[in-house]
Amino acid sequence: LESVSGAEQFEKLTLGQDEYTTTVTDQPTGEGDKITVTIESNGDVLEDAAPKFTVKVDQVLKQDLTVTLSNGDTVVIKAGTTETPYELKAQG
Repeated sequence: LESVSGAEQFEKLTLGQDEYTTTVTDQPTGEGDKITVTIESNGDVLEDAAPKFTVKVDQVLKQDLTVTLSNGDTVVIKAGTTETPYELKAQG
């Protein structure tokens, strides 16, 4: 480096001869590798018919993702895919 500009934006930024290595992480603070999970109905929910849904993620994952639903059931979205079917028991 030959010069420093914008140093007033930081607590301490000084041009010197010492060598440092810095790792930059491109993740928002506290979000880690954020993945959005959604669940969609596959049609109307009718009495005496098993309601069907699709659980989806917004990106292809490198490993399986287990999603625990509010009723305690779990589904697994397999690595390399973005969705998996989910079906409840018919009521009525």
